[in-house]
Amino acid sequence: MKQFTTIEKLDTGILYTLELASSVSVLLLAFGLIVSRANVLTKGAILTDNLIMQRIWAVTQCVGIDNTPTKVPQRS
Repeated sequence: MKQFTTIEKLDTGILYTLELASSVSVLLLAFGLIVSRANVLTKGAILTDNLIMQRIWAVTQCVGIDNTPTKVPQRS
């Protein structure tokens, strides 16, 4: 693999992208969990009457779930 430097750089870029997507998805899902819990504790004051927060919550959860890789390949 050392003789194919372009392939090695591409491989490194792909692994970096997958790890970044995994990290970002964890943060987005954690944000959604915090907002959901805060919504329960405030008896629906955060998401029930606030259309903007409903959309932000929905988008972050969709992006977080879609970006979660099932398995990030490890370098050997």
